[in-house]
Amino acid sequence: MSDDSIEIAFSFPPGGNFWNFQPHLGVAYIQAYLAKNGIDSIQVIPSIGSTLSDCVEQLLSTNAKIIGFTCYDHNYFMVRTIASSIKRIKPEAFIIIGGPAATFSDELILANCTDIDLCVRFEGEETTMELASRMIEGSLSDGLEDVAGITYRQEDSIIRNPDRELFGLKGSKECSLDGLPSPYLKGILKGNEGIGVLSSRGCTQHCTFCNYSAMSKHTIRYHSIERIIGEIKYIKTAMEQNPPEFMGVNYVEFLDDNFTLNIKRAKKILIQLIDEGIKLPFLCNCRPENVDEEFAELLSQAGFFGIFMGIESAVPRVLNCIKRVQNVKPQIEREDYAREENYISKVRETVALAKRYNLKTYVGVILGLPGETLGDGQKTIELIKELDVDYYAQNYLKAYAGTEFFSTASNYGITVGPSMSLLPYNMRYAYSIHEIPFGTNSSLQEDLIKATKQILKAFAGGPDTCFGVENGIDLAIIEIYKNYDFHEVFHWLSQHIALDGKVVILGKERDTIEDFDRMQKARFESYLPAIECYYLRRFANQNSINVFEIINKPLHGSILHWDPRFCLIDLKKALEISKDLKDTNLSLIYRLNEKEDVYSLAEISNAFAKHSAEMYFNGVFLDGCRWSRGLCPALKLRRIFVDQNGEVFPCMTGLSLGRINDNIQVLRKNATKIFKRISDARQCIRCPANSRCSKCLFTDPLTEQEYCELRRSNFEISGVVARSKIANAFNASLLEDL
Repeated sequence: MSDDSIEIAFSFPPGGNFWNFQPHLGVAYIQAYLAKNGIDSIQVIPSIGSTLSDCVEQLLSTNAKIIGFTCYDHNYFMVRTIASSIKRIKPEAFIIIGGPAATFSDELILANCTDIDLCVRFEGEETTMELASRMIEGSLSDGLEDVAGITYRQEDSIIRNPDRELFGLKGSKECSLDGLPSPYLKGILKGNEGIGVLSSRGCTQHCTFCNYSAMSKHTIRYHSIERIIGEIKYIKTAMEQNPPEFMGVNYVEFLDDNFTLNIKRAKKILIQLIDEGIKLPFLCNCRPENVDEEFAELLSQAGFFGIFMGIESAVPRVLNCIKRVQNVKPQIEREDYAREENYISKVRETVALAKRYNLKTYVGVILGLPGETLGDGQKTIELIKELDVDYYAQNYLKAYAGTEFFSTASNYGITVGPSMSLLPYNMRYAYSIHEIPFGTNSSLQEDLIKATKQILKAFAGGPDTCFGVENGIDLAIIEIYKNYDFHEVFHWLSQHIALDGKVVILGKERDTIEDFDRMQKARFESYLPAIECYYLRRFANQNSINVFEIINKPLHGSILHWDPRFCLIDLKKALEISKDLKDTNLSLIYRLNEKEDVYSLAEISNAFAKHSAEMYFNGVFLDGCRWSRGLCPALKLRRIFVDQNGEVFPCMTGLSLGRINDNIQVLRKNATKIFKRISDARQCIRCPANSRCSKCLFTDPLTEQEYCELRRSNFEISGVVARSKIANAFNASLLEDL
């Protein structure tokens, strides 16, 4: 990747709902602007499965003079972790960050992380170009006091220069952004990245909780319609020629903060799309005030499959408190909250219109808002039920620097403070928001399902625990004892886990949210870059049953009905009490601890095979990869189990390959040695089951001879185990791809 002409290497690290590195449209705008002025740059997007050292190596291999990160509150910890790793290897590296966190938490971040040299505030095109030009000229060290829009460290002081004026404020309102070259039409982006288009920047509204409108200083600027259509044609061609490159996104989203603020312009865009015959699956963000039947019909004709609306609250008093409604004319002037009442009516009308024209309806609400009570929050959820939308995001209020709410939170009985990782901020709400239930079409239900599937995958194992091409550990299961010191294992794991990796902690019966907090503290102190950590408490241990439940639910360990439990049970026992298990909410994990368990599964598999039934269990099999058709995943060691003594295993039923603090490559070599020995001893290459056997390294409770005989004689056991995993830990629709 090394290219001496590259001046800046950008990267957008994962965090929050983003589990992987992705291209960033805002950065691509900066790249296009730099290219227009003869400055080369690159977005570094490490592959899925990349470790911290992989990421650092890729960034440093560009030989870029400046390394820049896109920084939000939710990915600040990952940005800080990567920046610190870069500085340990190359102390002279010049690291800058941009984005909302860099804009409004600039001084806080520079005080917290000395490895970050400079923050670019608000928009980045002109400021980044000036910094790059000075770096090329060698004048960066002469002083930065005249560079607008930056905050930087100078010796022991943090200097905050005046803001830079936003681009295009003085230009023609309808096309003032066209002075910024298109990242699509200039070839910075291929068009199949799935990151959407911008027809405008900014929002004129003053919602007290929103930092996006604050980023634009409550202004809005537009691209010309011709520019937008040109970009969409480019994207259409790219999507027709190549599959989606990231996340499988096969639609085009208008990323405008407020696509319908200028409804006449929005309609012109839709009419142009229809006239040009550009029919792609589109999605946009709407406010309900300006939506009418003509607009809904145009959306449908132009290929839009859905709309998203941020409703936030169903209570007029709360809407008024957060300044959500500003442009709605009241129907009845004498009512105190007439504008807000009309807004809620428009929400109902817009959802009905969308359904009439077969548009999917996605909405968002925020609970814990200023001035809101428990009853108010419940009314909001009641409205969502009444609307019967396809999906809704049940969000909880977050505090963002730069917003009106951030400086007034205490007025409403809400406490805001730094978290263990500094950002995002911790919140203490004015009422018990965890008591408000969530629906099956909510984001919380989606989060619950995602967490359940991730944990089931961790227990089931298999070559599909990670689809990445790099060597990072994707799943680490860590068994602990009371008052366990996480620092040693986390320090070791931080060098080997993938940045999109997950950690599952197997705790004890009396563990509490305080134990989870202690684990989190060690995680941040050890710079463990895992994207997700699940802490499971042992719930019961009787009758050969171990039940675990997640401690770290949303809202710091408490939320109504968000309580997935995982039952680790011997297959024989499960068959005996199957009726008792049928009506429980337990996610089942079957153990084959005894030979009787294995042969029972084989017998059941054969019985169903005789009747051509594609049978699967309601649950997954612990370390079920031993029955798969793919080669034993211990060789790649993408999933590990660490016991209480620090021994490292490739699975929960295998033998130790070494200890923490051993290099991961040494552990993989140990697995390879075992594999070669057992392959030779079993004469796998001559076996008729060679092409469909995983060649498991550890066959307990069977002897190696018994394992080989069963793999040769039983064809169906692989299918049953695999189908059970797919049906429970993946989407059932994937069964066809087995």
